[in-house]
Amino acid sequence: MRRTTTRQASLKMFEACKTCKQNISRYGKCKAGFENFYARRSKDNHCPIVWRQRTTCKRCEKRIVMPAFSKGTCTSCGKEIVSGNTPCDKMCVKCAIKLNRCAHCGLTMN
Repeated sequence: MRRTTTRQASLKMFEACKTCKQNISRYGKCKAGFENFYARRSKDNHCPIVWRQRTTCKRCEKRIVMPAFSKGTCTSCGKEIVSGNTPCDKMCVKCAIKLNRCAHCGLTMN
């Protein structure tokens, strides 16, 4: 007998949407017409505010990693980073957003 699953993806709200004035209180389309949620972290909703807070460059979106905890330090602020995969990220998310760089490889976002 074949089993089918009805498991739904868990939705999360973009960090930029949580503080945006155009956002609504639930998941869906904001007042500007962009979706404020994702089930897959690499989802692109074409919102310029969300795009500015991306921390993954196009090259690192499809990188292959090993699922293992690893420790590293942020190349900008020196804060310790614990990553859920190997190799460890180069920058913490806060510094990556502030400096407009990829958190995984440290290169500038274009």
